[in-house]
Amino acid sequence: MAHPEEAVAAARCAAVFIAKCTDRRAEQVDEVADEVYRLVREKLFCNLVSILWKDGHEGKRKLSVPDELESFAKDAFAVEYDGEQQGFYRNTFSSPAVLLGVGAPVHVFLDDVARALHTTARVPTYADVSNALGALLGDACVYETVHVRVEYEISQWDEEGEQYIVYGEEKESFGNMEDAVARASDIAETRAKEKVRECGVIAVTSVEHTVRKKDLTTNLGSILQGADVTACARGNFTEQRSCIND
Repeated sequence: MAHPEEAVAAARCAAVFIAKCTDRRAEQVDEVADEVYRLVREKLFCNLVSILWKDGHEGKRKLSVPDELESFAKDAFAVEYDGEQQGFYRNTFSSPAVLLGVGAPVHVFLDDVARALHTTARVPTYADVSNALGALLGDACVYETVHVRVEYEISQWDEEGEQYIVYGEEKESFGNMEDAVARASDIAETRAKEKVRECGVIAVTSVEHTVRKKDLTTNLGSILQGADVTACARGNFTEQRSCIND
């Protein structure tokens, strides 16, 4: 492990390099550091807005956050942190939740982010080592989704038929939804297990499957368009899961 003085020197060299790459003088290294710290605060603020948005919308936790939300969050942060004026229009995000910080540098950023969210922050006594402990005792979780699409066909004798297409490594066709979902589940599970093992887990402890069918509503009723089949593979990084109590 590097000596603290060596780490500071290395960080300063990196900041000087960035300053020169962005057409600044070496003496403007403090300005570069301020910009980096602001970007960290802004990113933390935007991530928290995203988490709170998903938490407040049932069924949206696995959906991607709209691009507009991040843009609104950045505007709000500029107003709250930088004091920018936006005329008669103003984005404001707030939460009654108290922010609990973990990680060694969290005390540098969290108070400012909490103020921008119109709330407060708390940093526990052992916040600097809690991330390391969580990594040791925590689980890895990987989601993989395989799509199933329904293709409707009408023959020359006006006989209707459906094909259920699974989009794995290649397209596979099935005559019913049950078989298609089963195949999609197998593919999603295999992918999820491979990805979670790549994270460095010792063993895969569980796999959960969810199926979300997609329907199209028309004047004649609901038409099945397909389904998203998701597998969640979990694994742990250590077999000594009770060591925290030892």
